[in-house]
Amino acid sequence: MVSLDEFSLLIQNWSGSPLTLLFLLFLATFILEDLAIAGGAFAVSTQLLDPFVTCCFLAFGIYFGDLGLYALGRLARRLPWLKNYLQKGSVSPDQKVQDTPPPWLSKGQDWLQKNLLLALFVARITPGARLPSYSACGFFALSFPHFSAIAGLLALPWTFLLFTLLYLFGEALLALPAPWNWLIGPVFLVTVLVMPRLLKRFVAFRKGP
Repeated sequence: MVSLDEFSLLIQNWSGSPLTLLFLLFLATFILEDLAIAGGAFAVSTQLLDPFVTCCFLAFGIYFGDLGLYALGRLARRLPWLKNYLQKGSVSPDQKVQDTPPPWLSKGQDWLQKNLLLALFVARITPGARLPSYSACGFFALSFPHFSAIAGLLALPWTFLLFTLLYLFGEALLALPAPWNWLIGPVFLVTVLVMPRLLKRFVAFRKGP
């Protein structure tokens, strides 16, 4: 079985340099942000990376990912067949796209514009809700400066909180006696999968209905 030190060395050799590893973590946030944060926390726990720099790379990666979802929504708005489907419920090529959206679409846009902070907060703490919510902001052409400011205010502290918890947990695992080192990998993996969801449920519970 590969020891923790050998595994850390393997990661370091594979990444080539700390900067390369930071860049890979940055890219990983676009795919699965929770796993990227956990990977960064593990790298810091094994002294491969600096904690402050790593947290910054992760936070900005997640933030740019949020902006990417907004851009995805704006791009979808330019697709005539999608606008036609939403406004008429059909994608028939002989139908023309109307400029005036249907009432249900206008109501959704108005609600989202008036409750943007609440909507983005709920999407941030609810698994699977970020993609449709953040993309909808772009599709409805909500104010980009307003969206980007709120997204940043939510993404940065959330990343710092989750990163800190995973880092402290990793430090506790590394302090285990040698005979129990084999538990580090499985326990850390389970924590990566479970802790973000538990934290999101806790925040949602504290928020209340």
